[in-house]
Amino acid sequence: MPFSLTIPSTTEVNMNFTAVSCDEEGDYNIILNDAVSATLTLKVVSESAIPEINIPDKVYLGQEAEVECTALIGKGESGQTEGQLLLETNFGDNGSNVTYNGSDTLEEDDCYFKASISVPIPTSKNTTDLWAQCVIRPLQGDDLLSEKKVIHILTFVNLEGLQFKIFTKENNEFWHFDGNNPNVKAVSSRERTDFSISSNIVCDSVSQTTGIGESVMFTCALEDITNITSVIVTKNSTEFIKEDNVILPYIKDDMPFTLTIPSITELNMTFTAVSCEEEGDYIIILNEVLSATLTLNVECT
Repeated sequence: MPFSLTIPSTTEVNMNFTAVSCDEEGDYNIILNDAVSATLTLKVVSESAIPEINIPDKVYLGQEAEVECTALIGKGESGQTEGQLLLETNFGDNGSNVTYNGSDTLEEDDCYFKASISVPIPTSKNTTDLWAQCVIRPLQGDDLLSEKKVIHILTFVNLEGLQFKIFTKENNEFWHFDGNNPNVKAVSSRERTDFSISSNIVCDSVSQTTGIGESVMFTCALEDITNITSVIVTKNSTEFIKEDNVILPYIKDDMPFTLTIPSITELNMTFTAVSCEEEGDYIIILNEVLSATLTLNVECT
């Protein structure tokens, strides 16, 4: 039981709770001999948790996006909230600070209160240095702060008059386009506006055949890539790697393969002691836009 009940004599009854949790809050009825009873009420007080802030990974100029705060606010002895959820930003005119208040009507969740705030991000113009932070302001003591997040408004790059490539993820092919073509006016880009429009992953061989137990390496050159922000590797429906905030040199060796990116000019995928299960197409995606499909064929018979 969540408690221990002791009756040392006909004159005494004790109920003891240790390491109390939220689930144990409530009324406990004790009945002796089907006639004598008592109701004991246990109220559990709680401390607020650090609030969480959620912002879309990418916020584009002119498109709707919101910043959201969620929090569990503590409950005091009186059963009331021990603080208020706020959202502090610089969304005001000319970057002035603005504070948004959460709702006064909160949903109880065991011995906490659930609170949330959603506020639109001002995306109507290319504003720099936007930020937002969630705050629980307690009745007493210091504020509880979430991570302070900086919001970058992403714009579009006009490629009119330029030559560029568009890559397909399915087969690693690409087409050249000329911006002087009247049928092609502009293409939306990824976050950076100073990227090389001819960035590419070029592999010595995109298909290799090997025997069981042998080793094979795919070697790829990274052309005109200024930085690497994310890596994804998939095979059919299996996602082996999905990482952001990549730091070079990069190595991942707890897979059926070892993936190494020693610099922004080179990528290697190595298989050792190959088995039949490792046969298939491996899709590598860098920075969410550059991709290569490497096919491993295993002679299993």
